[in-house]
Amino acid sequence: MPAGHVEDLLTLLEQRAALSEDLRAATTAAPDTALRFLQPGRLVKVAAGPPDPRRPLPQLGPVPKGASLEDAAGGGDAAAGGAAGGGSGVGGSGSDDETGDAEGAGHEVVSLGDVLRRVDGASWGVLISFEKAGKHKQPGGGGGAAAGELGEDGDGSSFRGSGGGAQARGPRFVVDVLVSCDPSTLPRGQQGGQQGGRALPRLTAPGAAGSSAQVVTFPLEHLAALSSVRIRGLQDLRTQQARDSLIGSAAEALRRQPGGEPPQLDPQSDMKAGGKEVKGLVRRLESLDDRIARHPLAASPALARLLGALQAKRALAAAAKVARREAKAAAGLVLSEELKARQRLLRRLGYVDDDGLITAKGRVAADLQSGDELVLTELIFSGAFSSLTTEQLVATASCFVWQEKREGGVRLPKELQGPLKALQDTARRVGKAAADSKVALDPQEYADSFRPELMNAAAAWARGQRFAEVIKMAEVFEGSLVRAVRRLEELLRQVSGALRSVGDSELAAKFDEARTVIKRDVIFAASLYL
Repeated sequence: MPAGHVEDLLTLLEQRAALSEDLRAATTAAPDTALRFLQPGRLVKVAAGPPDPRRPLPQLGPVPKGASLEDAAGGGDAAAGGAAGGGSGVGGSGSDDETGDAEGAGHEVVSLGDVLRRVDGASWGVLISFEKAGKHKQPGGGGGAAAGELGEDGDGSSFRGSGGGAQARGPRFVVDVLVSCDPSTLPRGQQGGQQGGRALPRLTAPGAAGSSAQVVTFPLEHLAALSSVRIRGLQDLRTQQARDSLIGSAAEALRRQPGGEPPQLDPQSDMKAGGKEVKGLVRRLESLDDRIARHPLAASPALARLLGALQAKRALAAAAKVARREAKAAAGLVLSEELKARQRLLRRLGYVDDDGLITAKGRVAADLQSGDELVLTELIFSGAFSSLTTEQLVATASCFVWQEKREGGVRLPKELQGPLKALQDTARRVGKAAADSKVALDPQEYADSFRPELMNAAAAWARGQRFAEVIKMAEVFEGSLVRAVRRLEELLRQVSGALRSVGDSELAAKFDEARTVIKRDVIFAASLYL
């Protein structure tokens, strides 16, 4: 089968869907046209949203293995789910009868009729009532709610659907429709919990296995088609048994209808939707339906598979276009002066080689996020941490998680002055290399950004002193100290993991020991009230 035939048919289906949405906006979604036909018991087709000619087609066939449609334009029938929709949307009998059609939702899409129902993306239900928007009661006996809010009716069986899209001028109306829903998508209130949220339940074909019959309140704009079929003798629907009985009658009426669709009210002869616009839409839809029916692929058993493959191809092409655009933007970023300066710095310090490949130092730095990765990595590879005691290591690491500057400075014991000097010298060396690489950085300010104010307190905590003693020594708020020590523990954990990734298990064990001695008592309690 020539690929052009598949493209041609998919284009025809897209045009048909757009015209159907335009016709819906002028007929079933228009109060002036639709209200006089909203009698209780009428079978109506409900769409996932208001008319939108730009709505993409749903997935019409199986997705080829290996193809992803996450970014595809399609699958827009979120509320209708897998429910089959209706036929042409034009034509049909003008009389009320008692027969209907069995919806084919849920079975594999294989025929042209199945494809057309998927294109419509709507589900049949039974109209219960309609009213002006704002009169419908909210949960708890509140006042009216604008259509588009999900809420529970007084009997616990009614949901409010989503609005959106273009709104007609003048009064707005909502319709209560008995539909079959996927129980797993019902709001929690329908399942014994507190109801809430704004998502519509996913609709299924009437009476589908495992479905739940519920009365859902939709904006009038969600109506996709009005059938001439009506079910007489509606009962009180406050019980699930009554709702199941009525939806079963609807399913049976639909099952009896030959051809797979109940007769729909004709926009012109039945609904009297006048004007050249409606007449033109009907004529164009009839022409499209004729072209689709005579298309070489119309009777092909591979129809659904071919359409699904083409949609997947389009989705992948769209994803490739996005990827190329992002790659182009990234290439522009690579050319920026700042990024080139940073690359020079990484090469100068040995984090990447001349070919731009990451080195062992680079792998360690890449695993560090809780502190300055360059200075930390330089200290690690210079052996500065190897000769430190556990208390000295914890105190030195605290300079990477503390930024607050204390008035008057801090006096450190001799055993902590050496590690601090090594840290500051390393920071100045990194800062000078950055400046030489044209990175906007002042070496001295960079070195001074590593604050030693918490070193005494961190060393004391590592020695096992009580929190009350350490907080007096630190002269900071309790919450600030708790946050700092927790960040310090996270930093030590990251350094340990980075060292193990390059095979230095001995130094990693030293950082693990430092983590162990500080991870204790009230600072790491699940609750400060314990």
